[in-house]
Amino acid sequence: MKSKTIMFLFFGVIVFSSGSLSVLSQSPWNIILILLLTFPIFFYVLNYVVSQESFFNRLLNISLFGSIFLYGYFFFGLSWVSSAFNYRAELEGLKSLSIFGLPFLLTLVSLPGWLFTAFFWGPGLQKYIAVALGIVAGEYIRGALFTGFPWILFGHSLSFDDRAMQIISAIGAQGASFLIVLFALTPALLLRKKTFIYGLMSGMIMPCLIAYGFLKIPDELNFSKKDFLLVQPNISQDVKMNDNSFSSSVDRFITLSSGYPNVDLIIWPESALPILLEDSDKTRKDIMDSIDGDSKLLAGSIRVDQNGSYTNSALLIDDNSNINLTYDKIHLVPFGEYLPFSNFINNFKFLEIISSDNGFKKGQSPEFIKTPIGLARLLICYEIIFSKEIILSSERPDVLINITNDAWFDNFSGPYQHFDNARFRAIEYGLPVLRSANTGISGVIGPYGRVLEKINLGGAGVIYSFLPQKIEKTFFSKFGDFTLLILFILCILSFRKNLMREYFYGKK
Repeated sequence: MKSKTIMFLFFGVIVFSSGSLSVLSQSPWNIILILLLTFPIFFYVLNYVVSQESFFNRLLNISLFGSIFLYGYFFFGLSWVSSAFNYRAELEGLKSLSIFGLPFLLTLVSLPGWLFTAFFWGPGLQKYIAVALGIVAGEYIRGALFTGFPWILFGHSLSFDDRAMQIISAIGAQGASFLIVLFALTPALLLRKKTFIYGLMSGMIMPCLIAYGFLKIPDELNFSKKDFLLVQPNISQDVKMNDNSFSSSVDRFITLSSGYPNVDLIIWPESALPILLEDSDKTRKDIMDSIDGDSKLLAGSIRVDQNGSYTNSALLIDDNSNINLTYDKIHLVPFGEYLPFSNFINNFKFLEIISSDNGFKKGQSPEFIKTPIGLARLLICYEIIFSKEIILSSERPDVLINITNDAWFDNFSGPYQHFDNARFRAIEYGLPVLRSANTGISGVIGPYGRVLEKINLGGAGVIYSFLPQKIEKTFFSKFGDFTLLILFILCILSFRKNLMREYFYGKK
């Protein structure tokens, strides 16, 4: 009994380390080959602990070690979140909760995915596919449950190469995760005589993806005659929150926005200025009078609605400083912009620090907005990470505009991963993405996910460009995650004999 406990502890450390190292496959490192080491180790541990087990014991062991693997992955992959608490002294105590608690919560939410691994576990190739199905199912649940958090999906590791990313246009990021996990298990497949051929096939996944992307991406893009200006002021969060720095912040925005007369649209980032622009007629007039020509301005700003509730919004302001339209953020950040389960949390005095903040009110309409450069879907901050919420109607916009303030997260990995999410949305929907971030990364992303121009993290500047034209509807934009359903059905049909033997006759 004691030796078994020691063995399980040893395996736990190995699996946790493998999950932790897997983070290096994500931005800004993009070392996708690390998965060829971490996933085979994870697989061999699973294969050892579930050998000849009943379904219940198999599910228990797979869930245990699978959760340890994911906890290591989330622990190091999302450590950047804790930096958001550096700017409010009263929330300093929540840093530890975010560092240890958020990975635990995401691991818990992903737990049902291991049911698929336990269910499909079987001889030969079947157990390898079972691992991939468990990972993908967990990611799918994580992306939907409790408002969702589809961050650092294993499919996102394709961001290392523009060509490899193109498969996203057909199967989406979560569908790509399935292929990535199979590719990562190539060494484990090659080391067994019975699965050697399958190993050769899985090893060809990445070269095939790159070849597909090479054929798909054209040499040149088409551009419209509409031009725009993306502004990245690089104003740190502590400066932004300092009342004495307001004038200098306004001057910086005006300086960066000037010198491009009659540009169709100027885009400022989320919560550009620490005031209510909607209620500040004089400030709006001073800004628009200082900008050359008759350009319109799209600026992120907090506003107060008719009921007195605060919203995280964007305003389209014309050259006469009138507000033509507003967009209120729909998908708010839990604990960052609103407090989930507030009625329950308010019952605990020790949580009054976080329950005392009323937060923002959720916007009501995901409708497109008419801008001088075309019909746009506006996405504030992390709304860009939810692929299923990008387009909710039969109408199709000309461009996705993402404004954000990643200054909360300093220079950690978060802003890089956030920027890559914008690239994935461009590929999924065949639409250009214009991204204005306070401290970076801002950029113009073509409909194939290629970065045409960008301002690096921590830099200040502007990007002047004409709008890249959208391409034809992609398979993913038409059918969404339909491919995941097909994948599940194919697995059942392929392994139905093995599944029937075990679950109906009690033997493999």
